[in-house]
Parts: sequence; structure tokens; C-alpha cells
Amino acid sequence: MQSERFTPRFGGLYRSLFVNVVFPLTVVQILIHRGVPLISALAISAIFPVTWSILEAVNEHKLDFIAAISLVFIIGGYRRVVLYS
Repeated sequence: MQSERFTPRFGGLYRSLFVNVVFPLTVVQILIHRGVPLISALAISAIFPVTWSILEAVNEHKLDFIAAISLVFIIGGYRRVVLYS
């Protein structure tokens, strides 16, 4: 009896981490460095996880956990900027 080896595939995870974590953080840093106010930079960076979540919900009929967590942190940062500035 020959056993098949299970090979995990992380392509979807890497793609999700890039779109929902790396890309928004990079965009925020670039925008802040160019003099864009933090609140605007956070709002712009939220476009990527929101778009990813919508596409994932439409195509796969599920919510991407990483996108949801990313949005929670972006909204939390946005609220903090609004409340304390």
C-alpha cells in the first residue's frame, strides 16, 4: 500500500497576508512619509482589505479572517486618531 504525502499549499494564505497586511502597512507608511495626514492614510489603506473581502465574499461565499482582522485594526486606528486629535 502506497501512502500519499500531504503537501500543504499556502498560496492563498500568502496572497491574503500580502493584500490585507503588508500592502496596507506599506501604503500607510508611504503616505505618511509624503505628508498625508494619518487619518487619510488609514482611510486609503482600508480600501485593500475591503475590496479583498468583497471579492472573497462574492467569489468564494466566505469571509476572509485575515481581512476581517486587518479591517478591525484599521478602524481601531482610525477611531483613535479621531478621538485623540
